[in-house]
Amino acid sequence: MRQALLEIGLEALPGRFLKPTLEQLKVNAVELLKTNRLTVESLAAYGTPMRLALLLTGLPERSVPHVLEVTGPPARLWKNEKGDYTPQARGFASAQGVGVDQLEIKQTPKGEFLLARKVLPPEATARVLVRVFEELICSLEFPKSMIWEGSGLRFARPIRNLLALYGKRVLSFSLAGVRSGNKVLGLVALGSKPIAISSPERYLGSLRDRCVLADLSERESTLIKSLDQAARRATGIVDKDPDLVEHILCLTEHPVAILGHFNKDFLQLPMVLLETVLKQQLKVFPVVGKNKQLLADFIAVRDGISEGQKEVQSGYKHVLEARFSDAQFYFKRDMKTSLESKLPF
Repeated sequence: MRQALLEIGLEALPGRFLKPTLEQLKVNAVELLKTNRLTVESLAAYGTPMRLALLLTGLPERSVPHVLEVTGPPARLWKNEKGDYTPQARGFASAQGVGVDQLEIKQTPKGEFLLARKVLPPEATARVLVRVFEELICSLEFPKSMIWEGSGLRFARPIRNLLALYGKRVLSFSLAGVRSGNKVLGLVALGSKPIAISSPERYLGSLRDRCVLADLSERESTLIKSLDQAARRATGIVDKDPDLVEHILCLTEHPVAILGHFNKDFLQLPMVLLETVLKQQLKVFPVVGKNKQLLADFIAVRDGISEGQKEVQSGYKHVLEARFSDAQFYFKRDMKTSLESKLPF
């Protein structure tokens, strides 16, 4: 038994596409493997905004043979009055790849019909997987798709790299102008340098060694741990909003939390306004005190290694305070008039 691996390397996928696509990847793979008579012990899907991967475990050397029964013309057309095979019987047998003398008679509710019984021989797993992987990529559907090259393949974002392995063997095929190999693209923050994958078993580990966490659950654990570490350097507790956590997971390959601060004067604004800017506009985590009130701290998340944290922190602070300044201006202007004065009558 061997493992097989497919990775689709692409330009940054919208965060809301990731989880549904990974689920679709598994469901479609099960159907295609079944159709191609290839058994598998288990399968798992991994993904980041830059890659979609499927790992198959427990593959046999060959697909399962299958006996196919095809019903043909009525049995009365098998032979004529002289006992010779009819043109209809010969044509049916030839079309099914069996001898006319191998035809059988099948009793059905509608009467007797000729039956051709043929055996579909097993195929080498490597050959089957090439077909399955190509069909699997083309089967994926998205809320929005694009066409970017001559073949007309529709996909959520342009495909830039393909990895396909069966054990240590590279499964070679081309799709959307990209030929499959044994390399994947690394972390964008490190220049997307190619990473050679020696076998499917080494996939997650090889990426992890280059700061890419392809396993969604592992990436979530890393994010939560990083948020907690950053919060300990603040004076309060990080607001780990589940929706924001999931959104960040689907936008990063290696989340690193960065603690920042903003001017305390902005805390005079309504809490709901501050949270809207923090969570919805800039996708950063608020920090709250024991009384659940917002503090002048925030935790942003960058994708990749932690070099240049001060510059990243400063950048977030400037953008955040600019948004708060706008909010403060319009809030003060609105407060100069009563709600009643805004009614149309």
